[in-house]
Amino acid sequence: MLKIAGFDDVEEKLGLPADEVRKPVREFGSKNQDADVAVIYYAEHGIELDGINYLIPVKARVRYAHRPAAPDRGDCQASEKA
Repeated sequence: MLKIAGFDDVEEKLGLPADEVRKPVREFGSKNQDADVAVIYYAEHGIELDGINYLIPVKARVRYAHRPAAPDRGDCQASEKA
């Protein structure tokens, strides 16, 4: 679909485990830093916490640990577990 829309370089990454998610995102950023338009379409899960966006990899198990300074909000940690 993106190639049809005129994007020159389209890569597809499917079902990456947690330790393999960061590398393609970093490479994409480096490769496209001077681009007029660059798109990442992420069809898994993501969250925003304290103004920071996080991608949640396939099979991630998310657990919440409450912070004493804000007992009504939780910190999120993702870990790769099958």
